[in-house]
Amino acid sequence: GAKELLAAIEKYPQHGLVRHSLKRMLTEIEDTKGPQAALAWLEPVYARLKGTEAEEAATYERGGLLARCDRKEDANASLLAQARRFKYPEGSLTDDAYYVASLFLEDLGRHREAIDVLREMLRPSEAAYAGASYRRPRFPQAQYRIAVLYRDRLGDKEAAKREFFRVYEDHETARQTDDALWQKARLERADGEQKDACATLEILTEKKPDSRYVRCVRLLCPTAAAVDPSRREQSCPSYIEETALRP
Repeated sequence: GAKELLAAIEKYPQHGLVRHSLKRMLTEIEDTKGPQAALAWLEPVYARLKGTEAEEAATYERGGLLARCDRKEDANASLLAQARRFKYPEGSLTDDAYYVASLFLEDLGRHREAIDVLREMLRPSEAAYAGASYRRPRFPQAQYRIAVLYRDRLGDKEAAKREFFRVYEDHETARQTDDALWQKARLERADGEQKDACATLEILTEKKPDSRYVRCVRLLCPTAAAVDPSRREQSCPSYIEETALRP
């Protein structure tokens, strides 16, 4: 069955199930024999798929295997080459390749390069009518990750605040927006910028009224208005309360 599936991939490299099929076969080999065996199986297949519509998918799977074989430098180089060759909007895995490469760069201790890669990924973001944008699914996630890298890896809290706010500015409707505003307010409170923290939380309350953080705003801004008593489950979730005031 695997032999016939591989033959189908090579005959119909443009088919939408190519990546799923490759991943399925690689997972079977990796689960039974390990990542080195899966990579050894993939290499000749990858060579045959170069120049076809299946090259991008094969390259992406190869990048992940290289990392799992403790070759993160090679994995990073492969994924970045893929992202830059299969550019937005043609590449279906462009954003994934950039994002995963940034994870490998962080593991390698190259934090500023990880940020640069994420900025490169975000650069093609296009404006659309009525203030919308042609946003790829990873764009808000990448912007949030830039802020986290500044905060946790580079210790630059001012840059982190700016980058967290950009999640809201550039991706207001994304699911990461309320997390970003909350994290910005935490940093502001920790730095003694109480007025700024309250202003950030006011935006959060206004723009994301259904956010889980709305019930917790008084932890960071004691002067914030009380939550509407008609809302259910008024208490702040314990997992937020326990981390809200941490440095």
